[in-house]
Amino acid sequence: MENRSLRVGAYSLISAVCAAVFKLSILPSLVSQDAGKDAWISVTVIAALEIITLVPVVFVSFHGGLQAIKEKYGNIVYTAIIVPIIAVLMIKTLVYLAEVNSFCGSYLFYNESVENVGIVFSIAAAFIAVTGIKGISRAATIALWSIPLIFIVGLAFGEPAADFSKLLPVGVTGLKGFAGIDNGLFFTFDMAPLMLISAGENDEKLSQGTVFSVTGVIYVLIILFFAAFTAVFGGAYYLSPHALSSMGSFNVVNTEIGAVDWPAIVAWLSFALIQISLQIWAVTAALTPLGFKPKITAVVAAAVAATSGFIFKNIEKTLIFAESMVKYFTVGITVVCAVVAAILIKIKVGTVKGAEYAANI
Repeated sequence: MENRSLRVGAYSLISAVCAAVFKLSILPSLVSQDAGKDAWISVTVIAALEIITLVPVVFVSFHGGLQAIKEKYGNIVYTAIIVPIIAVLMIKTLVYLAEVNSFCGSYLFYNESVENVGIVFSIAAAFIAVTGIKGISRAATIALWSIPLIFIVGLAFGEPAADFSKLLPVGVTGLKGFAGIDNGLFFTFDMAPLMLISAGENDEKLSQGTVFSVTGVIYVLIILFFAAFTAVFGGAYYLSPHALSSMGSFNVVNTEIGAVDWPAIVAWLSFALIQISLQIWAVTAALTPLGFKPKITAVVAAAVAATSGFIFKNIEKTLIFAESMVKYFTVGITVVCAVVAAILIKIKVGTVKGAEYAANI
């Protein structure tokens, strides 16, 4: 069976990927439809709620992951928790891949069908997924090179035109800010794959606090990203269907070979591929303890994901589905399963410690 353990540093990177990737694509447009220039406040609320949910998720990971549930309680309890999580993972994979399909088909390759993009992307995601969680972690580490490239190219060739006075007055949209949160709810709470990872082994100095520190910094950067969009576009950036297509706070500068937003696009597509491969891997990791073959499961999951281009022909159909009641299902299952798993593990941990204490009396 695959070794699912990661050192705290690698786990923190995967946590950052889950927190950031799809918040930096279509979420700004969805939130700003109602929240307008207060979108950065809405995403601050989302970040706070996710940090709270991350507490039981990280606790589960630092105590062996969901595999510990199977070892301590057996197949029935494990299956009861894992089945709804798998459902969430597959729904998210279909929608996120559809978003990538629509973006590539409408922005990068005008003459390419979204079905073909989905198939190619699914094959690549399956290839990364079968390398295991360590392989996914290494892929994320390699992709990090693109982050500083965005800023270097943007500062060198871009023409920043941000006016942060556009952030004022704060709270001008009132309760519409909460409607903005609801609009983009599907594209939040993506930390379910983390519960399939065992973290913290062989790390004496690093701890759970490291994960929260790294992820906390990511959330701050996301909030600044939303604030920068407001500073550049005011409350009108809901008109942009994909945030990264505009290079955010650097604007778009046309050149002889295109626009300087290409580093941001390359970075986002790289991490989107890693996020989707992580979700496919999580499905295989969830089913392997029940006797499923990991490589076969990864291929089947990727094949199902490839159908996204046929199910969602464009971003409009994708959003109709994502903004339906399914968003409450994905968020609710993630939160409830994380809390239940943490409580179950905590009970067993407390029982073991109590038995050890009694034996030493």
